[in-house]
Amino acid sequence: MEVPNRTHAVIRLQWLSVLWMAVEFAVAVVLGIKASSLALVAFGGDSGVRSVAFSSDGGTTWQNATVGKDYGRYSFRRWRTSFVPPQPGSYELMAKATNSNKLSQPTTSTWNPGGYMRNVIEQVTVHTA
Repeated sequence: MEVPNRTHAVIRLQWLSVLWMAVEFAVAVVLGIKASSLALVAFGGDSGVRSVAFSSDGGTTWQNATVGKDYGRYSFRRWRTSFVPPQPGSYELMAKATNSNKLSQPTTSTWNPGGYMRNVIEQVTVHTA
């Protein structure tokens, strides 16, 4: 991988969806609690969040999440979806935001020295028993 030897000014903010709460979901599953709802946030960058899609099978299939109030550019937008593991096993949870310009998060990350502009689709693996 080629590493740039200097940084460049950030002139716009990228959009992304966040799976932080999936860790809490994973703990609930391990403890035997049947989680059925994930409530998370997405960031719309300089154009706002249009929609969020959720996958529990590593991106093979996607379902639209319910998005909350749109506060416009540079804001976070809440989103919610349901997920109950149909059987014990491993699940690859993913969330993909699409901004108001109809651009979706990429599956691969673009590296840069400062870590800015990273908006790759996040993935969290949960194991159920």
